[in-house]
Amino acid sequence: MTMKHHEVSCAVPQASVVLSTAAKYTLSVIDATLEGRWAGKGTYVFYLELVTDMLHLFVYLIFFIIVFANYGLPLHLVRCCMLFHYLVLDRLY
Repeated sequence: MTMKHHEVSCAVPQASVVLSTAAKYTLSVIDATLEGRWAGKGTYVFYLELVTDMLHLFVYLIFFIIVFANYGLPLHLVRCCMLFHYLVLDRLY
């Protein structure tokens, strides 16, 4: 059961990275069609990266709770959760 959760916890962030990259490419294409005069591109990129990091944090926290409930404190997930926590805080402040 835990292996299934581990596969999902790895697949969701990878899928979100692919979607985030596709969205950034779309934003770059829109900016290129406007010949670099799109002032709001930075805002859209910021929120896209923020949502991606928050999704990663959420997935890792859910996986952390599942593993903690079954096996005890998973130190490798503590690092991942803290990493994405600090990434989200860095983007916000």
